Amino acid sequence: MKTIKYRLAINILLTLTSLISPLALSSPATEAFNAKNYQEAKALFNQSSSTAESQYYLGRIALIEKNLDQAEQHLEKAVSANPENSDYHYWFAIMSSRQASSASFLFAPGYASDALEHFKKAVSISPDSISAMKGLINFYINAPSIAGGSHEKAHAVIDKLYAADKKQGLISRLKAYRSEENTSKEKQIAERLASEFLQSAEAQFQSAMSFQTTKQYEKAIATFTRASKIVPQKPTESEWAFINGSLYQIGRTAVFSGQNTQQGIDEALVSYLNKETGSNMPSKNWAKYRLAMLYVNNSDKSAAINMLTSVVSDESDKDLYKRTKKLLKKLKAK
Repeated sequence: MKTIKYRLAINILLTLTSLISPLALSSPATEAFNAKNYQEAKALFNQSSSTAESQYYLGRIALIEKNLDQAEQHLEKAVSANPENSDYHYWFAIMSSRQASSASFLFAPGYASDALEHFKKAVSISPDSISAMKGLINFYINAPSIAGGSHEKAHAVIDKLYAADKKQGLISRLKAYRSEENTSKEKQIAERLASEFLQSAEAQFQSAMSFQTTKQYEKAIATFTRASKIVPQKPTESEWAFINGSLYQIGRTAVFSGQNTQQGIDEALVSYLNKETGSNMPSKNWAKYRLAMLYVNNSDKSAAINMLTSVVSDESDKDLYKRTKKLLKKLKAK
């Protein structure tokens, strides 16, 4: 059985992309926050730190800064001051999930319990909240049963989500079947998503990820390609993440399959390197590593070595650093 620490880490970034709308009327502080001027926003919210709203936003900023202990202090104050605010409970649950994913085995269960409690409270206060339902579903899917995980309960909430938002319901159902290793049902949902939501980059991306996972590589490439070419009418940061993220996944799928190498290089990863990437997207160093692997497949050893050399100087990602160093050593030895 997978540990609580590992299971709660899965899908947390995708949960975080489902941002809840600002709570109050616009103010200089909230405007700064929404514009991602977080230091300015922090200074302004600290001027009125006695309010629940300020504590909520200070907690959100601490999460962005990856200061989980500080986020916990702020969000706990926000929840205590206004216990009937769904958004406060939702973000307290997000914080607790992240604490659980980084805590020792001794403390992880307590954080997991807090996450479940506050996801459930967020849903009970706002039963139609898409974000709250998705958060609770992700918890039920990814947490082990000893920590409150339950596929049966996940599907019950998915039924409600599907009634409120068909696309998000199908995406959550897809994740549930994947977690259950029910490949046949996962494939069915992936086909529905791909065919019914042709103009949704998220739907295309999620179905393509399923095709990739089930080793339907040609279908995955085609679906990622379709997602990458969508031009949204009202683009959001989340939608662009799926569009540009599809470029990276085309290259990644090309590596896995050994096919579509030139497309993976020219149309996908080279283009991805010229895009703006967010914190919830693969880093450009990972794109360079995948690109180097495609150069190897394309018998371009020199280009691969040059690409890897630009990556291996960065040791901030230990896993990537080890992979890059190993491949670079192997290529230079030939």
